[in-house]
Amino acid sequence: GPLLAALAGAGAGGAAGGLLGGLVGAGIPEHEAKMYAEDVANGGILVGLYVHDDTAKVAESILKATGAKSVANR
Repeated sequence: GPLLAALAGAGAGGAAGGLLGGLVGAGIPEHEAKMYAEDVANGGILVGLYVHDDTAKVAESILKATGAKSVANR
């Protein structure tokens, strides 16, 4: 969707600006989007998943077990 397009289209140098707009456009509150964009600009990785209800808890536990800084279920 639009978030994936924003992520794919953002070059390494301009990733934070394009990412911020894409996240806000996808419904992420601006203050959270700024935090995520800053983390990506500093070398972090943002992972977005679409999972069915029955696998959401499994995905969350995998992310947390592998060192995810933040896991949100929206």
